[in-house]
Amino acid sequence: MNPIFKTLGTAIYDIDLSSSEIICNNPSIKLESFWEYINILQWTDKSDGFVNISNIDKLLKLLRANIFNFNKIFNLHLTKLKRVYVQSNHFFIKNELSDIKIKSFLGHIIAKGYIFYHAVLTDLQFADYLINDNEYRDIYSICRFLYL
Repeated sequence: MNPIFKTLGTAIYDIDLSSSEIICNNPSIKLESFWEYINILQWTDKSDGFVNISNIDKLLKLLRANIFNFNKIFNLHLTKLKRVYVQSNHFFIKNELSDIKIKSFLGHIIAKGYIFYHAVLTDLQFADYLINDNEYRDIYSICRFLYL
């Protein structure tokens, strides 16, 4: 069995509403494995070229029975990012972008990986170019399994 599967397992993940931290009911399960899965996508900005569809297929084959947990963690990270942006009163909130565009933008940030995600959490303006230059991809139209 792939060690990533062991770490995702059947744990129940949730978000601490007071701190926006993602928590798990089983401390032996590592959330880092989520980022290992994300790295398989090798997600890029639009100007960097096309997303390699074979990477998406590879991810789906590895996830198999764990897709529910993957989606749960993905959406918890999305919720956390959105909460941070809303609390900062960021310009996309002020400009009232549609929920679909906001979700696509935030999903793109997560899909770019752990380092990019945490850089954005540290400095929200780090990712402004994604909106200003229309560089983000709609991860939900490419990775339809995230709708599950």
